[in-house]
Amino acid sequence: MQLNLSGQQVAVFGAGHGIGRAIASEFINEGCHVTGFDRDPSSSPLTSPGDIVTGDVTAYDQVQAFAESLPEVDHIVFSVGVG
Repeated sequence: MQLNLSGQQVAVFGAGHGIGRAIASEFINEGCHVTGFDRDPSSSPLTSPGDIVTGDVTAYDQVQAFAESLPEVDHIVFSVGVG
């Protein structure tokens, strides 16, 4: 699917596994730069150009540090499960 998103910045919470990883991969396929945030990014890294930062969405200071480390983003995706 071509959505003309090339070059856009995307932050994906929960990018290490499951649906979040699939969403991150699709944004990368569209030509976006994806930065993921996941508590356990033990699977292999995202296909370039993507990075995964380790962190826990239930820890406000970690989420804040992640947000402050990002450039201006065009899209934010929350795909996390806590419990």
